[in-house]
Amino acid sequence: MSFPCRISAVALAVCCFCCAVAQAGTFRVCAEPDNLPFSNRAGDGFENRVAAVLARDLGSELILVPVVQGPHRFVRETLGAGRCDVLMGMPAGAEGVETTQPYYRSSWVFVARSRQALPRSFADGRLANLRIGVTAVGDGPDTPPVVALGRHGLAAQLRLYPAAARQPARIVQDVALHRLDLAVLWGPAAGVTVALQSPALVVAPTPPDDGAGIPMTLSVAVAVRRGNFALRDTLDAALTRHRSAVSAILAEYHVPVLGG
Repeated sequence: MSFPCRISAVALAVCCFCCAVAQAGTFRVCAEPDNLPFSNRAGDGFENRVAAVLARDLGSELILVPVVQGPHRFVRETLGAGRCDVLMGMPAGAEGVETTQPYYRSSWVFVARSRQALPRSFADGRLANLRIGVTAVGDGPDTPPVVALGRHGLAAQLRLYPAAARQPARIVQDVALHRLDLAVLWGPAAGVTVALQSPALVVAPTPPDDGAGIPMTLSVAVAVRRGNFALRDTLDAALTRHRSAVSAILAEYHVPVLGG
């Protein structure tokens, strides 16, 4: 196979990568095996579905490598150790990896039993009288809403739930059962659970920040090993080609997607 003499080094690298993928025939994605709506062992999560779109574009078989995400050395023990080719659902611009263009941008959300109970901001005076359920890490820097609510003097109102699989569904159920007055959840984790809840609950995005500079939105991308610009650029092109398909998957799972 010959190449035009003026072909760029980047284009040549991308072309060589595509050949390598075709020969290997697999597209390995490290994914949590029990973390719906994001992923599970059977491939039922929306991140699994987006990964399947990318695998088809590459003409490769999707291989889900089950990995339970821990708080430390996750990237080193997955991409760094060569266990997989990509990680889905990573913050755009994350350190230690190369990331694609974001394939969605979302926010934390308020969940309540009625629209009248939804606060206008983290400084809303009504919050002082509510039982508020929120996802918490509890080790090192905590989740943005835990920090924001604490800064507004609301630590005593908080009911903390571990940032783990099935916890978003539990928080949503506790709102429905009147054990909580309000929940603050990462929007993609809350979407399907809230949509299927009966009686119906209401959901609304939090403000973009808490008023003191703590961001409540995040752009989400695909991550590859540091320095693997060829794979990153190939996936970028695939995400552009299949933007409509990815958007349809996110809508199916009721992921709140922000514009811009």
